[in-house]
Parts: sequence; structure tokens; C-alpha cells
Amino acid sequence: MHPIMTNSAIKHMYTLGANIKRKNGDLAGKSEIEKMVVCCLPERVKMMMNPIFLRRSIRSFIDKSVEREKLERIAKAGQLAPSAMGRFPWEILIATSPEAKQMISQMSPYSKMAARAGAVIIVCADMQKAIAGQAWWIQDCAACTENILLQIVAEGMGGVWLGTYPKQECMKKISEFFMLPDHIIPFSTIALGYSKEENIAKDRYDPAKVHFERF
Repeated sequence: MHPIMTNSAIKHMYTLGANIKRKNGDLAGKSEIEKMVVCCLPERVKMMMNPIFLRRSIRSFIDKSVEREKLERIAKAGQLAPSAMGRFPWEILIATSPEAKQMISQMSPYSKMAARAGAVIIVCADMQKAIAGQAWWIQDCAACTENILLQIVAEGMGGVWLGTYPKQECMKKISEFFMLPDHIIPFSTIALGYSKEENIAKDRYDPAKVHFERF
């Protein structure tokens, strides 16, 4: 099964396509994936196979470790983000220790779920690589963070973006705990892990907010 395709998502898609004229004859004996491909609307299939259309904030985690290879792929995805003038100012810090997760859970009233996460990822900015006098590093690190969130979904897990920059109290706690050099600024914190909750996002598309040619 594709890592981002849960059983309930497959059944949901199958239901949507059940009334479409069936192709390739009888579906008896076919797998759920085959039924999905045959029966569902092509556009719906594309959306459900794309983590962009599945991702939502997951704040509840089960007690299960996150595999090292998955964490490495997630970090790789983050580093594929675009960057102004090719500076790539991000540094990605990954922590799985109970002590680190507990500290993150206490840095803010909104980060308590980090204590139960499988891992936490902190996207930092190397100000020695940032463009002097410019704030493009903020956009760079935000793009890196979003890539990480999407790859978490692709790996079959859930995650939530915990605001860090520019909240000085959170930044200070992270910098002190992880002993960050002065030129490394914590930008975002992501709690992630396996969850009983599914990544089935709400449809927030609002055509009134989309403007062609002119506002």
C-alpha cells in the first residue's frame, strides 16, 4: 500500500467512484488499490495520492519510534525547498530523546503534544549564509518546513508545526537546550510521529480568494 493511502481513504475513494461506469470488466477478486484505480475519478485519485491534499495538523501520537531512514528522507525533502539566491541557509536538527521532547513540550502552552511525539524536528537558519540585511531566510526556512510536513505525510505519519520564530522565549529555550551557536537561529519546530488520527484534510479551497490577471 502507498504510505499515504490509508484503508479508510481507499474505501472513501472507492465509494466515490462506485457509480462510474466500470472499466476492465468484473472487479471481483481485485485488490482495493486495483478497484481504486479502475473505479475512482482520475482527478480524485491524483489528489488523494498527493500529500498536499491530505496534510493536516496531527497533535496526537502513539508510542512508536520513527525509523531513522524515514527521518533522513524527511530531512532530504526539507532540503529540496527553493531558496533565494541559492543560499540554502537552513540547518535541520532532529531529536528523539525523551529529554528533548519534554523540553519542547514545555516551551509553549501550545507544544504539549511534543512529549508524546516520535521525534521533533527544528528547522534553524544559519545567519552566516543568509543574505546580509535581507529577510529572505524566513521564506527559505518556511519552504523547508512545509516540505518536511508534506514528507511526513508521505511517510505515513502526522505532524504539526509549532511556532518558534520570532517568539524570543521559545527561541531562547531551544538555543540553550541544544547549545546552538550564536549564528544559528531556531525558526520552526515540528512534532511528528505515528498516530491513530488520519491525514484527511478539510477542503479549504475558496475560489473567491483566487484572482486571475487582476485582483
